[in-house]
Amino acid sequence: MTKTHTFLRMLLNQCLNKNAWKIFISLVLCTVLQSIVFSILISPALLLFMSGQNSGFLAIFALLGLFFAFVCGFMLFYGLETICSRMILRKYATIGYLFIAFSRFDRRVFRASCIFSALSILILFSASIFVIIFSDDFQKSLILASVISTIILILLYVPFSFVFPLLHYYSDLSLSDSFKKSAKITFSHFFEYVSFLFLAGGIDLITFLLTILAISVIPETGENFVSAIQTLLSFFGFYVQFKMLTRISVSFPLYCYYIEEIVKIHGSDFNLPALEDSKSDEHSL
Repeated sequence: MTKTHTFLRMLLNQCLNKNAWKIFISLVLCTVLQSIVFSILISPALLLFMSGQNSGFLAIFALLGLFFAFVCGFMLFYGLETICSRMILRKYATIGYLFIAFSRFDRRVFRASCIFSALSILILFSASIFVIIFSDDFQKSLILASVISTIILILLYVPFSFVFPLLHYYSDLSLSDSFKKSAKITFSHFFEYVSFLFLAGGIDLITFLLTILAISVIPETGENFVSAIQTLLSFFGFYVQFKMLTRISVSFPLYCYYIEEIVKIHGSDFNLPALEDSKSDEHSL
């Protein structure tokens, strides 16, 4: 662990000391709302497809529903990053900021969400078509396509993981400049940044992986005792997963602001320079 990692981990723990529960609840709420939005926008097209009404219009309808579902999902994620950013900047933050992309519409955030959504759909469909063409087992193909597309999306998102924190802090930063600046920060400090994300996950990341492994090796016997163990492990895995994601969610803006020297280290504490373009401390939405 380098000196930078030690400082960043200290800052992360300071931020989460009193705010971890708020980010945890926001993350769970964000995930639930994203699932609801996807269900509402995609279900009609799926029902029509299952009824045998196949047409080009139906395909377009389903694609548009999927696109807007992704856009809403990314706008909610911007709200989550806003909560994390404001906590790092020691500003007032509530769970209500989860909806800030909708209540205070910002074209840059909307356009960034559209770009991320279009890329996500393109990769998802490309991976699905590629795997289905070269595989005979449809069910295994879908699973493999999901795994491949998820890996590609993670690799794609890493260089641009600072776009939302940058858009939140710099009100005059253009969308293109936010993507350029995010990619520059990532590639200039790639190994330090990625290693910090793993360090931020810490024990929770290891525990989550071990829980998933335990669930996968437990045999399906149908016995009540075994089923109870699997259920308990599933709930525990859910808790540990979101606890891990809570720390990682805060790590995105924390590392970004540290590199941008918005957050500076002074001994065992940190403070912010008084910048004119810093967001004001609103106490309500």
